[in-house]
Amino acid sequence: SSLVSLHECWIKDLPFSVELLNQFLEDMDAYSNELSGTPDEFTVSPDEASTPEQCLAKLIALIRVFTTVITSLGTYFSPSRCPDISPAFVQDLCSRIVSYVLSAIDVEFSEELVI
Repeated sequence: SSLVSLHECWIKDLPFSVELLNQFLEDMDAYSNELSGTPDEFTVSPDEASTPEQCLAKLIALIRVFTTVITSLGTYFSPSRCPDISPAFVQDLCSRIVSYVLSAIDVEFSEELVI
């Protein structure tokens, strides 16, 4: 609810909000890759790597925050409000979120990912 209370901040600077959503997606991508065993080039050393449970928890948390920010934006999450929010951008967001959920479920099923 604290993120939703920032509604006014999210809508005042839509380009910032879109960039924040992109950052969340990048983080989700990294945790999804680490969870599936295909880390990206910036992966930390094995001593610093997260366990699958930690990756899954972080991925779930990021998805929750991501959806909360979009929900908080409400009707402002629209191409008519911000040119960065194009139909292609929205399609990419949805596609990536679904792929992260599916790849995580392949590794370890969690009801929190599908609820």
